[in-house]
Amino acid sequence: MRTPRDLATTLPSPSELDNCHRCPCIWYLKDRLWIKTRKEVMAYQGGRVMDTVLNTWLTHWMNDPRNSLAVTTQDVLNHWDEEVEKLLPQFEADELLPLMASCRDALVAWLTLYGNVRENVLLVQPKFTSPSTGKLDYVVEEDGMAVLRERKVISPFADIDDEIAKYQLGFQPSCYSVLFKRNYVPAMEVKCVEMEFLIRSAPGRGRYKPVPAEVRRAPIYVTDWKERMWQSSATATNEYMKWLESCYLTGEVDCDTVAFEMIPRHTRNCIVKLGNKSYPCEFHKACLANIDPRHLDDYVCELEDASGDSKGP
Repeated sequence: MRTPRDLATTLPSPSELDNCHRCPCIWYLKDRLWIKTRKEVMAYQGGRVMDTVLNTWLTHWMNDPRNSLAVTTQDVLNHWDEEVEKLLPQFEADELLPLMASCRDALVAWLTLYGNVRENVLLVQPKFTSPSTGKLDYVVEEDGMAVLRERKVISPFADIDDEIAKYQLGFQPSCYSVLFKRNYVPAMEVKCVEMEFLIRSAPGRGRYKPVPAEVRRAPIYVTDWKERMWQSSATATNEYMKWLESCYLTGEVDCDTVAFEMIPRHTRNCIVKLGNKSYPCEFHKACLANIDPRHLDDYVCELEDASGDSKGP
């Protein structure tokens, strides 16, 4: 279960910032009520298991690099299979297993390329809370400077160059650089934020050939002006978020305190057209019918109230 961020003491994370810029309603439903579609919850599991398995391996390496040589690729893959087994009671096997198989191929690609690379791992999954909340995947030392690594498990059909370009001015690298400089002791210069893309495999279908899994790292260099750009954007957007809650939502995290249609929308983003395909927002069904998504079976609410109980349906 989740609890909402304290708007008065912290700035929004990059993903929360993007959600609000896309649509205030998306921000409120996803980042204040922690509502997700069931499909999104399942898709999230590939990245979650990848983090669990690789962070366990990296922590083992960080604590004793000599003993880490005894950890084989098969040990890591066995850990993966154990984590997937735990998920089977929660999801339909015919939907979960193909996704996990393609993610597992990406894990094998990572282990093949980087499994024997010796690095000085400084931190694994450090969680920072000032000035924003954020959790890095891991940090390594390189030439006396810190390389901040952020892992992304992505579709085999994604354009990797577009993904890299997105982060050149994206808020995530700049935010992570600020968080590390603000919180890590002793002080260390940040060399770069390295996006680590684990690209899932895809089976062959009809006239389409199979797509093998691969891994690619891309350094994003964060300058002072990029850090200031993120902080300015996050501060301004946070003020808007506070205004939204005070004006429309009475300061309480509960859609029922105000008519659902009163939450501001950016309706130009309800349906996004890419090429010949149109993609509705994940909450389009709820907004179109003017129904709180917590009352629909398509969604899951992970909000925790003061008593520790979920407010989900």
